Amino acid sequence: MYIFFLVLAIISIGVTIIATIQRKAWWIRIFDFPRLQIIILQLFSGIGMAFFIESFTIVNIIIAALLLVTIFIQLKYVFPYFRFAKKDIPDCNKTKSAALSFMVSNVLQKNRQYRKLISIIKKEKPSILLLVETNHWWAEKLKQIDALYTYSVKHPLDNTYGMMLYSKFPLKNTHIDFLVKKNIPSIQTEVQVDNFKFKLACLHPEPPAPDEAKMSRPRDRELIKMAKKIREKPTPYVVIGDLNDVPWSDTSYKFERISGLKDPRRGRGFFNTFSAQIPLLRFALDHIFFSGHFEVAAMKRLPKIGSDHFPIFISCCIRYSP
Repeated sequence: MYIFFLVLAIISIGVTIIATIQRKAWWIRIFDFPRLQIIILQLFSGIGMAFFIESFTIVNIIIAALLLVTIFIQLKYVFPYFRFAKKDIPDCNKTKSAALSFMVSNVLQKNRQYRKLISIIKKEKPSILLLVETNHWWAEKLKQIDALYTYSVKHPLDNTYGMMLYSKFPLKNTHIDFLVKKNIPSIQTEVQVDNFKFKLACLHPEPPAPDEAKMSRPRDRELIKMAKKIREKPTPYVVIGDLNDVPWSDTSYKFERISGLKDPRRGRGFFNTFSAQIPLLRFALDHIFFSGHFEVAAMKRLPKIGSDHFPIFISCCIRYSP
């Protein structure tokens, strides 16, 4: 049994080291995703080794030391997302009520369970709703929610990168951008909430995967390009979408650093949205980033809708001076 746990330890050490390599290849960057799962594997293998060890050798000591170091490396990335960590965005003052709410859902283009999605939308009543992977079939089925939203921007596509934005608040200066590739849109708009206005960007970059982009470069370029755009004109800003990246990746941290936006997950939990179908392999891929003009009232992952993603929902208050 000791050999079994030793092999698990070596594997967990190896994938941790691979993830530190600053290369864009998908098979390297994919190890940014399961950091929490790798920590669990490291702890499991370390406890097993300690329990079944028969003698202390140089090899055993070196493996144990490497295991300890790599656990700390992984914890450095994911620690901010535990509930006991410091919150990047404060909770709403108890005297305030939520001014607006956001819901983001990757519907999975081939999914046909649209009634589940519509039921959740009607129950949660988000004031701003973003749906991605929406093709023309989805656009037709979702006409039922047009009556719930006065404003909308619809750009359905059959390449899994269509998106549809709905809002109960006025949208101004709206346009479709293609930040990196001509077939991958983003929605850029301004939202007017009473006498408060903020810019909203809706993104869905390519994931680093063998059947999508063999490198993470297109995704990273889109996120960093958006971050620089935000930095150029500091103003109330929200970025939402399926970013195909986890919040603890180096790219996400760089996006936050350049843009100045903050992640409401920090200090509140992981809220893993993918994969809805495989409980052991769940990561936080759907995001809502805020400038310092917002506070969080509530955040939750919503029930399954037949997609490989869970929808995510957040309600917030407005801080008129950050």
